[in-house]
Amino acid sequence: STAELPNHNQDANNMWLSNNTITGRITFDLGSVQTIDAMYVWNYAEGSYGNPVFLDRGASNVNVYANSTFTLTPGTFSQSFVFNKAAPSALLPLTDYNTPVDVYPLTTPITTRYIEFDILSNWGDPGYLGLSEVRFGEAVPEPATVMLLGAGGLLLWRRRRW
Repeated sequence: STAELPNHNQDANNMWLSNNTITGRITFDLGSVQTIDAMYVWNYAEGSYGNPVFLDRGASNVNVYANSTFTLTPGTFSQSFVFNKAAPSALLPLTDYNTPVDVYPLTTPITTRYIEFDILSNWGDPGYLGLSEVRFGEAVPEPATVMLLGAGGLLLWRRRRW
């Protein structure tokens, strides 16, 4: 479940940050062809030290593309997303892991080696664009969903026996 995924910290040294740009493309190499149906994104969440503009550096509007080979042009369009603005806690030190993950399920699974984010905007910072961490994988149902599916399966199994 997402509760089992680690939180991310608010230390700027542990994040990706552009300089003098608020849009851009990032290509992720999965290492081999994989099938994914979810993205786990920790948006940029630098501890603000009282400066809320730092929270506006995170990616906002993002188009996702898939490529079987590395190219400089976008691959097959997959889906558009609006990433949530990060909401880091006020806990100090900033190296404490306290920023939770956001899960973005894909409407159709992607089988590919390269995933590209075409970031169209950030949350408003005029000069920077950033992400804390991104993971790709299979959507993991929440425990309540698993329990409901299990209970339904038990009812079906019980009905068949009668």
